[in-house]
This record gives sequence, C-alpha cells and structure tokens, in this order.
Amino acid sequence: MVPLGPKNLRFPYVMLTIYAKSLSGDITTLSVSTFQTWNAIHTTLAERVCSYDPSRLVLLPDPEVESKSDAEEEETAYPHWGVLREWKDGDSVSYFVKDPVPFQIRYSRYLCKLTEEYDHTKAPYYTINVYVEPLNCDQSVYPPEYLYQYRFLYSIRDNQFIHSSDYTLEDDEYGPILTISDEATRWTSLYDMLEMDETIPSCFRYALYRSAYRKWSDTLWSVSRPIKAFPRRKMTKVVKEMMEERKTFLEIYKQFRSTRPPYVRKTE
Repeated sequence: MVPLGPKNLRFPYVMLTIYAKSLSGDITTLSVSTFQTWNAIHTTLAERVCSYDPSRLVLLPDPEVESKSDAEEEETAYPHWGVLREWKDGDSVSYFVKDPVPFQIRYSRYLCKLTEEYDHTKAPYYTINVYVEPLNCDQSVYPPEYLYQYRFLYSIRDNQFIHSSDYTLEDDEYGPILTISDEATRWTSLYDMLEMDETIPSCFRYALYRSAYRKWSDTLWSVSRPIKAFPRRKMTKVVKEMMEERKTFLEIYKQFRSTRPPYVRKTE
C-alpha cells in the first residue's frame, strides 16, 4: 500500500485565499492549502503578526460553525470548529494576539550535588533549575508556580554545562541516579548553550539568554559564601570539603563576573 503523503494524495492540493481579520480591524490576506487548512492558517498568520511568539496568536471561531458543535466537542483541547471546518476560497477568520504575560526569571539557590552512577570517584555535578515565573508570584508556595522550567547540570571541576536532554536523573531507594550520555555536549559557555537551545519557547529564549549574567552570578555568589568557622577539633573531612568547594565557587564567580557578557548591556 502506498502511503498517502504530499505527493500521493488522492486529491490534489487546492490553494485558498483566506482573509484574517484582527479585532482592531486589520485585514491580512493569506494563501493556504486545503490540506490541514486550520494549521496552515495559524502557522502562516503567526509568521506575519507575531513571529516572535506564535503561541500568542488566537484564532476565533466562526459563530455559525461553533453553534453546530456539541458540548463534547467544545470541551476538547483543540477546537473542532477549526479542524473539521470545510474551508472555501474567500472565507474569513478573526484573530487577536494575546498580551505577553509579565514574568521573572529565578535560578534556584539550592544546588543538588550528584555523582554519576554511584561512582563517587568522578567529579560531582550540580543540578541547576531555572524558573520562568509570573511576575511577583508567591515563591513560598510548593510546588512553585511557573510558566516554564529549564534544567541543566554544572561541573565545578571542569566549569562545564550539560543540557537536560543529555542526562537522566532517576530516584531509587539509595538516592538519585545520574546517567550522562556518552555523546553529551559539554558546553563551556552558559550563553552558548542557551542561545543554541531551540527547545526553549521563543517567548522566553532571549530573556533567559540576557538574564544569564546576573542570575548565574547571583547563584555562584550564594554558594561561594564562607560557612561559619568550625573549631579545629570539629574540622571533619566533610567540613573541609565544603570549605574547599566554596573557595572553588568563589574563584569561578570572580572569573565569570570579570568576563564581559557577549551582548551589549544597558549600562554600556
């Protein structure tokens, strides 16, 4: 059996002219195909009116088509009035672009120290959680309210970053199991990892990239502050390791702060 695809359809494509009308009165002419017309309208129109964040585009239902939909269809995640509608040349659709949601970016101050696959002889890694939260949200609420979460691993020994797609973290009775892919990309620049990561929603990518200098600096500073002095008789191996670790973080913090970010800052 020959699969149906763009070159093997039983019916040829027919291009339609659709008029997209915004609530403010602007009219945009679109040329879309009869194949998946609804998706084509949304994709094509988003490129015209909000390419910076396509998720903000909202297509409104046709009142006549919507009135024919039953209650069950209206409760579905994707509106049937758009998917199943029979579109014709010269049809129109109304739309609006949602206002951006004010948000803030927060790096977790609590770093989880991990070793890879129980091998404590390897360099430890730290899990870093970055939250894109609604502006002025209540951070005391658990679980936290956020619009988007970004994760990565950080190696203090190599000063390298590993994207979440290159490692897995699972819990068992002995604690978290960290497994890093043999083909994992180890980024030497946090800026480069964020800039090249196409999985970040377009509405947050630039803000995450711009926030790296200040937010990562704050994180490094918070974990580099010296701990309370211990009497020599209580200087256990664990305490000594903690003190050395904080000294290392302090050096990394100084180095990071002394390096200019790859973009022009507002103060310059």
